[in-house]
Amino acid sequence: MPMGHELRKEWSFQRLQFYTSGRLDVFFENFCSAGILLGYSIETSYKQLLLELGVSPEKRILNSHKTRDLHDYLARHYADHTPVVSIEFLEYVDDHLEARYPSQRDKVIRRIGDRLFVFGFQSLSFYDDLFFQLDQKCFEASQKDRHSSAYFRAGTVLRSYQGACFFHGNYLSYINREFIFQNLVEHGEHNDEVEILSNRFMELYSNQSFPRKAQDVNGVSFTLNFSSGFQYPKFDGKGAVLLNQVNFLAINYPLSS
Repeated sequence: MPMGHELRKEWSFQRLQFYTSGRLDVFFENFCSAGILLGYSIETSYKQLLLELGVSPEKRILNSHKTRDLHDYLARHYADHTPVVSIEFLEYVDDHLEARYPSQRDKVIRRIGDRLFVFGFQSLSFYDDLFFQLDQKCFEASQKDRHSSAYFRAGTVLRSYQGACFFHGNYLSYINREFIFQNLVEHGEHNDEVEILSNRFMELYSNQSFPRKAQDVNGVSFTLNFSSGFQYPKFDGKGAVLLNQVNFLAINYPLSS
């Protein structure tokens, strides 16, 4: 049975808290905690989606902390509701979520072999993409109850520091601002937020109080379902690091040529 309205609100708000806290840690270069918090935002998004689709809370899969396990279960049983993402990115999410303590971090590093245990500014846009995909899947599975969406919930708090952490340098929020705007209008209780979205959105997208500035939106090269192209960073065997050379960051970080 699908979840009730009040429980749905709790799930979406918890997902928003993990997500905004993780994004804030990226901007302040607290990359260890960012990987953990953003990982929780992905894990809880998969779990909300499964609950929205009617999976019993007693199902063993909901006890898993592995986003790949959650994704695989979703793909097997609810293929039409499955986000488009590379398996390597899910493994990357799980590895950084698992490394909550020094001993676990060392265990992960030993296990991943030639893969490189790194997290930085280039990581964030992949999380942004998958979080948005899952948020939209939750919205659709809930019969379009706006309270299922962390994007809608972010719109209701956009004047707070939590809202600032959500919107700053978040290109997915920029290209999907109409979704937030329309649901705020229909909800009818957020006139100030509607006015800001209508006339001052770029102040949210490029908040001058953050230590890392947002990219000019015209400089972002966006690809739909961006996280499907993620490849785990590796050593090339000669001491060099192989990283994706991509230009979808939404925060001002120079890419090597």
